[in-house]
Parts: sequence; C-alpha cells; structure tokens
Amino acid sequence: MAISSSVSGSPESAATDIEPPCVTPTRAISHRTSTILFVRAGGRCQRRGCNARLFEHHLSKQPGNFADRAHIVAFSEGGPRGNDGPRPPDINEVDNLMALCKACHKEIDDHPEWFSRHDLRAMKDEHERRVDAALDASPDLASHIISFAAPIRGFRIAIPRQDMFSAILPRHAFDGLQTSIDLGALTGLDEQEDLLSIACRRIDRAVSSAYGTAGPVEAAGHVSLFAIGPIPLLTFLGAQLGDKVAVDLYQRHRDTEDWRWKPDTAFDPIGYCLEYLEDRGEDAPVAILLSLSGKIDMGTLPAEISETHTIYEISLKDVDPTPTFLNCARDLIAFRTFWHETQSKIAARHGDDQPISIFPAVPAPIAVSIGKDRLPKARAPLRLYDNDTAKGGFTFQMEID
Repeated sequence: MAISSSVSGSPESAATDIEPPCVTPTRAISHRTSTILFVRAGGRCQRRGCNARLFEHHLSKQPGNFADRAHIVAFSEGGPRGNDGPRPPDINEVDNLMALCKACHKEIDDHPEWFSRHDLRAMKDEHERRVDAALDASPDLASHIISFAAPIRGFRIAIPRQDMFSAILPRHAFDGLQTSIDLGALTGLDEQEDLLSIACRRIDRAVSSAYGTAGPVEAAGHVSLFAIGPIPLLTFLGAQLGDKVAVDLYQRHRDTEDWRWKPDTAFDPIGYCLEYLEDRGEDAPVAILLSLSGKIDMGTLPAEISETHTIYEISLKDVDPTPTFLNCARDLIAFRTFWHETQSKIAARHGDDQPISIFPAVPAPIAVSIGKDRLPKARAPLRLYDNDTAKGGFTFQMEID
C-alpha cells in the first residue's frame, strides 16, 4: 500500500568552489522510509497491546492508509523525548519511527513521562520481530486455533488473541480462522447441574463443526488448543478432540502471564510415578488420584470410593506437587506417554470394562490430555470428580464413555 509523503529537495550550490549551505532538517519523511516502516509493522499499530489495523477504517472497513508515522525522539528538541539523550543523526530514519494509530500516537506524545525512548524502542523491536516470525512460518505448517474459556468458581477468564498467535509462532502459522468456545455467560456451573450439561453440548457442537468435512481443522491439518476452565469440562473437551488430527496443547503460565512454552534448557525434566494407596484386589473398581498441582487428601474422597476402590496415585517424581510445575512442552508430552502406560497397566490388571474414577489436581493441558489420550482401543469410561471445598471435598461431575 502506498504511503503518501512530501519529499524536500536540498539546495544545490551554484559552484563547486563555494561551501554548500547548511541544510535544515525537514519534517518530511521520504516515501521509501514510510514504505519500509509500514512493511516492518505489518500494517498494524506498533504500540504494545494495541495492534490496530492501519490499512482500513475501524468502522467502515474501507481500505486506506490510517497510519501515523510517529517519532520516538521528537523532531524538535523541545518535543516529546527530544532532549533526554543523544539525538539520532537522521531524525527521520526508520529506526526512530513507529507506525501508530492516531489514538496511540496522541497518548504517547501527550505523556512522554509514561513512554520513554527505551520503552518505545522495545515495543517497536518486539512488534517487528513478531511480524518477521509470522512471515517466516511455513504455510505448510498452518494450524487452526481452538480456544476454550469457562468460568472457574464464578470468575470469567479471557484468552487474548495476540497471546495465542505469539505462542504458536514460529513453529506454526495461524490459518486465519479461530474456533472460540466461550462459556463466560454460563455462570453458576458449580451450583447447577443443568449448566454443566449445557456446557458439554456447546463444546460438542463447536468441536463437531470445526472437525467437520471441509471444516477448518481438515483444511489446516493441525490444531493448537488454548483452554482454561473447570477440570471436568477440560477433560470432556479433550475427549471430543480425538486423535485423527495432531493437537498441540498450551499452558497459561502464572509467572509470565502468557501461553508460550518455556525452553527445555531452563528447567530440569519432570518425571511421573504411579503407586497404590489402597489395594483391594484386581476385581475392585479403580480410582486414580492425580496429585500434580497439589496433594490430594484421601479424606476428601467420597466414602463410596475410599472404602471400596483400589486407589492409585499419580504424582511427580522427586518433586512436591505445585501448580507451577508444568513449564515445558516436553513435560506435557512425558505425561501423555505416562498416562497411556498407566491405562495399559490398569487394563491388564483390572480389565477395561468398568469405569475409572478420576480425582484430579492438575494443570489445564493435563486435564485435556486425560480425556484426549485414552487408550485407542480399550477405553474404559472415565468418571470425573471435582474438588469443591464448599461441599467438603470431591463430588461427582460426569462420566465420559
């Protein structure tokens, strides 16, 4: 898209033996510089958190150039950030310019005390690296994003689109579509059983539509899942995804408040172990405690479970349970493998025709994996329980067959 700007010429000396006159810097930004700036910005506002489209009107969607070319260090020394450090040799160079929407441009220049040179350059660099990563991703590695958000204990949770895009890059490219399953309006899930049924029906419809013939999942051939909500619904969602298309699961990290998996080199590998807590023989029904995010107290189990079932526990190897243990995709993959092995061991000892009662204290991606990564042939029904301190412990929520 062309970006119009005026170009000022420099006076030419009349003779070679005459000293050229001093050229006063001009406010005009060259067409070439404007084009480079706009391309590097990907046609979006470069202020962190805005990302507004600059190539169309925000209401009418009519195409046009709605970008402001904003100076990081002001054109004049008396302007915003104009005299708080060395000035660039060329005030109009692309490295001193940001592509901004008009609202962000005004606020940034009206409040230079909020927006330092360092902060603005960091925003610009961060934005331009994100554009590069998006374009570097191969179209053959397109992924369809499915987002799922449901209230937890009455609190609504949102998953920012930009966080999802950043998390899948550079390994995958966004396919341009998104299946959003937002159950934010379904408050009171903890109090009303019918709302749980409504939530499951909405999940089933959304997943069936995305996975349908000629649907976005079939076109992309890959799914990136971002999910947060009550554990039973996450497990139900996982069971609907199946194993026909590869799915990458993502985790929201509490410390950084983003969804990008952290590098394997930053953390020691996590191991998992399985042990008996109560062994009532191979004919007894089975319950599994997943003490990963926290230690599950046997006293919180219903009496009909604690007094009659063979009870297994999956825990972290040589690490105390903690909500922040899952940092690397490697450790999620390790759990998925361990979960398959655990189901195989239980099926070999107890058979696969009776339900397994599940008592989870796990991060969201593992809750999804419990439903998704069931044995491909012998799939025992899963009876899901959720811990409700107001009700004194775990209560039955649903059965997944």
